[in-house]
Amino acid sequence: VSAADSKYVKGLELSFLTVATVQIAIGSCVSCCGTSGIEVLSPITVDITTSGVNGLDTGAEAATTWYYVYVIKNPTTNVVAGLLSVNFTTPTLPSGFTTFRRIGAIVNDSGSDFIKFYQRGNGLTRTYWYDEDNSALNVLSAGSAASFTLVALGAFVPATSDNIYLLVGFSTGGAGAATNYGRLRPNGATATDPVWKIKPAFVSAEMSFEQIEMPCSNTRNIEFRVTNANNDMDIVVQGFDDEV
Repeated sequence: VSAADSKYVKGLELSFLTVATVQIAIGSCVSCCGTSGIEVLSPITVDITTSGVNGLDTGAEAATTWYYVYVIKNPTTNVVAGLLSVNFTTPTLPSGFTTFRRIGAIVNDSGSDFIKFYQRGNGLTRTYWYDEDNSALNVLSAGSAASFTLVALGAFVPATSDNIYLLVGFSTGGAGAATNYGRLRPNGATATDPVWKIKPAFVSAEMSFEQIEMPCSNTRNIEFRVTNANNDMDIVVQGFDDEV
């Protein structure tokens, strides 16, 4: 298998079924190490309440936890299955299964339920959009820091993502000015006037909203600031890109 072939993946999209199950669509890929092919000929349902094949690789289900989705293969029997793991590089494989490839990421909420999502894209880059109320996906509410301040996104962005989709609300607070802005940047960036910013449509306590796509650091954090303490910023995570 060539280096180019080792990146191959087609199909194998994920679909939300229930708060405990996801489905892997038909498709094919080359294993993570580029040593062999894996083909899914019919959809696979993976259940986190099941242990091992088509379930959780090891341990017990946990709340507020990312689970990474794999296709796995037993080269002796040619059986292909799905697997969930908290490890995004090396799952604990069931007996006889030696070949694997990560194809996605899903997250449990505080009630140990998968957060509903839609996944688009059938190549190396997969885009996820959440199907939940904004209040459930909020990572910043009424932020008023006038210097860049950390916002943690790890509850809604997996360790394998470096590109995010946000809904950002900004208000001057009624006492600000039309020249006030809300600003965002990746954690660790140094620009004081970064390109990711939101300007109010009007001087009012009412929020203006914009959708923003931006990179995030490998710590899954971004930074925000507003022009003055009268301003308010809200941030909701709408989705993310995942490179498989």
